[in-house]
Amino acid sequence: MAIEIEGSTFSLFWDTDRNALTSLSFAGRVRWLHERIKMVLLGPLTLLVEKHNEEYVWLCTTQLVCAGIDALDGFYGNGSHGSGTFFCRFVEAFMDPGFRQKALDKKGKSKTYCEHLKNYFRHGLTHGFSIEYGVLSKAAEQGGNYLSQNGSNGISVCPEMLVIDFRQAVDSYFSLLVQQGEHSTIGKNFMNRFESIRKQESERS
Repeated sequence: MAIEIEGSTFSLFWDTDRNALTSLSFAGRVRWLHERIKMVLLGPLTLLVEKHNEEYVWLCTTQLVCAGIDALDGFYGNGSHGSGTFFCRFVEAFMDPGFRQKALDKKGKSKTYCEHLKNYFRHGLTHGFSIEYGVLSKAAEQGGNYLSQNGSNGISVCPEMLVIDFRQAVDSYFSLLVQQGEHSTIGKNFMNRFESIRKQESERS
């Protein structure tokens, strides 16, 4: 796939576009990353959701969404983890407000649904190929709820609605980025992270 941005053609791959990216304005870089995310993440997620409905596919889509949250939080917060806000910073800014609800974790401590998503879904699938605490369940099976408590066993997440929520969050993030501009905090964070990755790709070549 190739796309034209500000008069130049881009492949949307970091390694092949890295030198040409320096010529893009802030708006051009924002568009480049947005289009790349559509190509490498949102498009494939759509294919998975439309063509498959098996449990393992929902595990895969959940892992991909969580990876996307991780990556976008790096742009939103300039790669800084802060103090306990990494991952949930992006979720709380752009995704369903239900993630701010709280439920008891494995140790009996009250944690937000987002912390459950990060600690037991994201980390569990990344490091052990499983959800450590909590379940994936269709909204229809949990009274129409996207997010809910799973009794005393963490939270239930509807994976189909998680994909929809994430897709909307991506659009909301890029809309805010364009609206607030290059000199805003969110704009500066984006530019710093964008340039950091571009330089890493240059050093690898």
